[in-house]
Amino acid sequence: MAGEWKTHKIFISSTFRDMGAERDLLVKKVFPNLRQRLLRHRRWLFEVDLRWGITLEQSENAQTLGLCLDRIDACRPLFLGLLGGCYGTVLDDRPANMPSLKQTVEKHSWLKDVDKGTSLTELEIQYGAFGKAHEGGSSPLLFFRQDISGLPTALQPVFTEEGDDARKKLTALKEKLRGEMGPGVIIDYPARFQGIRFPQGISLPLQESLRTFPFIAAPLGDALSAEELSQLPIDIQELLCTPPFECQLDLNEYENLVKEALWTRLKEVLALSPDEDLPVLVPNLADQEGIHEQFMESRLLEYVVPSKISKALQKRLLSPQGSMTMVSGPPGCGKSALLA
Repeated sequence: MAGEWKTHKIFISSTFRDMGAERDLLVKKVFPNLRQRLLRHRRWLFEVDLRWGITLEQSENAQTLGLCLDRIDACRPLFLGLLGGCYGTVLDDRPANMPSLKQTVEKHSWLKDVDKGTSLTELEIQYGAFGKAHEGGSSPLLFFRQDISGLPTALQPVFTEEGDDARKKLTALKEKLRGEMGPGVIIDYPARFQGIRFPQGISLPLQESLRTFPFIAAPLGDALSAEELSQLPIDIQELLCTPPFECQLDLNEYENLVKEALWTRLKEVLALSPDEDLPVLVPNLADQEGIHEQFMESRLLEYVVPSKISKALQKRLLSPQGSMTMVSGPPGCGKSALLA
């Protein structure tokens, strides 16, 4: 008789400003691959990526710290941390002195010893990596990105810290982790700048401005290579290095490293049987329904509805006119989770 399906979660921690490409690759390629490999073990893996439904400002707001720590505990022992050249948003004061964190500090007493100027990302990684007296302990994996090769000057502020204090704290955090983590926990990976991708629907004045350069033939929906970007005036470079334009990185080695490291860790933590000892699983209807329900539940549990959107949607839906309402947005922004 086949065993029941088991569900596991893994928390992803990183700064948001500079790690969008790595997080996207995890969600779109790495975790779908791992879920496929786990099928014959009757296991289901959910990644907890708190970008769902949370704006950049909200994600780096101290008031979300309690939510992050609770989710880390819910995912134990699985934790994935990513560090590059950014330290992240720092606390304006010691947590013990911040009224907005009163309940969080009461629940997590270790925060009383945290100093002003500590980043939210450091707190997440320290808590996820070293944890607390918790059943099951911690089994973290940490990936450190090396300096991005070929990165244009205009993009340096996006991927590196400009302040000396933040750089020193980031270096100290990495050194602490390297000194205290066991073998195989920290993996370094390279990255190479490839270019800038143009979004659909860029403004007509900008289109005309770009077409004055002979090497840009069709900017709409296309990409600009690193070499082409370097030929543009610095003010145009700076413009193209900000949203909605997207920076493209070569992360092939990172993809392979994180995929295999996570699979090895999952086999150890979940005590999986060798694949060759298990039959290829063809989920029946009940299995498929269960998987869909678990996936929907995972998205709803981790989704925090932006208050502005929630109020506007409720007002629209409760309107006596009863007119049609359309929710639109770019792929992956959380439209389905919002309506669910």
